[in-house]
Amino acid sequence: MEQINQLIFIVYALVLLGILTSTLGQDNASSPLIAGGYWSSSLLLRASSLFTWAALPIFGEFLLDVANGAYLASSVTLCLLFRSWNAKINARLLVFLMLCWIFVMVAFHFLRLQPDSFAQRVMLVTIPIILLESWQIYELVRQLRSDKSFTLRILIVSVFLQAVLAFLRMSVTWFNHDDSVANILQQKSSIAFMFIANMSANLLCYVMVSSLLFQKLWKSASNSLNEILQKTRDLKSAQQEKEEMEELNSALEVLLAEKNQFVKKLTMSEKLSNMGTMVSSLAHEINQPLGAIRLNTDFLEQRLMKNGDLVRYQDILSRIQHDGERAANTITKLRHFFYSGSGEFELFNLSVLIKDVVAIASPEANSRKVSLIADVPKDAMVNGDPSQLQMVILNLLNNAMEALRANSGEKIVHIRLSRLSQSTEVEVIDNGPGVANVVQLFELFNTTKESGMGVGLWLSRSIMELHGGNITVVNPGEAGAIFKLRFPNP
Repeated sequence: MEQINQLIFIVYALVLLGILTSTLGQDNASSPLIAGGYWSSSLLLRASSLFTWAALPIFGEFLLDVANGAYLASSVTLCLLFRSWNAKINARLLVFLMLCWIFVMVAFHFLRLQPDSFAQRVMLVTIPIILLESWQIYELVRQLRSDKSFTLRILIVSVFLQAVLAFLRMSVTWFNHDDSVANILQQKSSIAFMFIANMSANLLCYVMVSSLLFQKLWKSASNSLNEILQKTRDLKSAQQEKEEMEELNSALEVLLAEKNQFVKKLTMSEKLSNMGTMVSSLAHEINQPLGAIRLNTDFLEQRLMKNGDLVRYQDILSRIQHDGERAANTITKLRHFFYSGSGEFELFNLSVLIKDVVAIASPEANSRKVSLIADVPKDAMVNGDPSQLQMVILNLLNNAMEALRANSGEKIVHIRLSRLSQSTEVEVIDNGPGVANVVQLFELFNTTKESGMGVGLWLSRSIMELHGGNITVVNPGEAGAIFKLRFPNP
């Protein structure tokens, strides 16, 4: 019987070690389910006690102190595990349990030294075991309030069976005491059967605890995964909301830009309307003195012809008549442009037009002591309204000469015509102070001159856009400014 009991103890111990190995690495202080190392400690102590009992015939009965101490300690640590599920383990409880364990083991050691003390030793160890298992049942029932699982219920039943079988074994051992039995390996078959049944219930308890822990760990991992997934969904939702907000902001910015553009256009339309009215009024007022100049010129020409002095003053009269006609034509073209927004387009030689403009601007340049240099090829055909483009180029030349007014040194205005593959460019270059505010330069009523109206450059840009071209300005980095007119080739 002794060899059978040894074999049974070893088998049970190996099973407990197998359970311990399966949970190895899961037992750490950071886990709320198996905190403090109580689970692995209980398994290791219980397996150690069974191995120690199996080794009694080899090393002697002094191992009974070790085996029973480990067995009792394994029940204590299992209680602490169940307690940790419901409340925090405090230091006072640990000290109290340690003192109780020391007291029981000291008493057990003295009883072991006494002859025929097997029944007393069984009672000394079994009573604390039953109390500890009662405590385990209490903690598990508390856990049952939050966990209604079938595994927990089986665990409670297995702990209850351990307590009942331990009580029965203690009672049978006490009332049927046999002086020939000195230790647990020598107990009779009926009592040994109860002990084996108790160990089986204990083994079931450990299996259920292991299963419950794995279920809890799996549930915890699932909850953590669900939290991560929920956070991911929340982040995606937040990202989508952010993108929607950005889209709404973009749409709002577009609406605001359109609103500002609409207001700007309304303001510009009102300005244009006022400008058209003003031009019509000016045209009416200017045409009267121009008509008078024309009549007076004709009358003067007739008088000079009668006096025989016409040849002497013919050139002056011709220029007066030509300038008057040009002024009248300019007024007519401006009024037509403001009312219709178009021009009388034709294919003409831009080179000839520029030479005519230079000729018109030369007297003003001479009076201002400005060197007016023209670099113009022989032929450069473009499609447009010659009168309107004449106004644009003449306006740029006048602006360039006005910019040189404060120059104390040499004053130069250079007009250059270039024929490119897809366009024709006219550049008006001066060596004045340059342009301070390029962005608002072409806005209506924006001027840098003391006596300026802020209409010339705006009108020039409008005419260039009507011709499918553009006007730009750059500061070359040193002195002066460069105005560029670009026309599409016909």
